[in-house]
Amino acid sequence: MRNIQSYLQKEDIKAIGGDRLTIVDNRTGKALDISVKESKDCYFVNSKDFGKFVDKNEEPLRLYDPGYMDTICNTSRISYIDGDKGVLEYRGYPI
Repeated sequence: MRNIQSYLQKEDIKAIGGDRLTIVDNRTGKALDISVKESKDCYFVNSKDFGKFVDKNEEPLRLYDPGYMDTICNTSRISYIDGDKGVLEYRGYPI
């Protein structure tokens, strides 16, 4: 059971060496350097990194994604789904 759990927790995500995104909060002038990561089919940044921007009340910045149109739900080595392309795979095999 331990081997299965450790396998399931591994993600096929890698940070891209040297690729970083610098964002400046014009309200405060604070700059944030975020690493860009790569998954099976896209490049992305971790939305939690944006929580490092805080307002005057120390509340973190939140991201709004209406309709979840630009949200990555999960990255998995076991299954892959791309609804727009009609792709459903389990361990690399199409279902």
